[in-house]
Amino acid sequence: MTITFDNKTYSQLLADIPPQVIETEDEYERILKVAEHLTLKKILLQRSELWTNCLSD
Repeated sequence: MTITFDNKTYSQLLADIPPQVIETEDEYERILKVAEHLTLKKILLQRSELWTNCLSD
């Protein structure tokens, strides 16, 4: 599996959520929600690509 890196997307993510030390429970919960959202988005994209590949074969 090849990991791709999109500089534009990563730059936007850093602009939206700059790296910082998490000091409060509220900050932790906010960042956790973002991480869960990104993880779910990646999983859904992978499944969509698998279905597309299956249908095109």
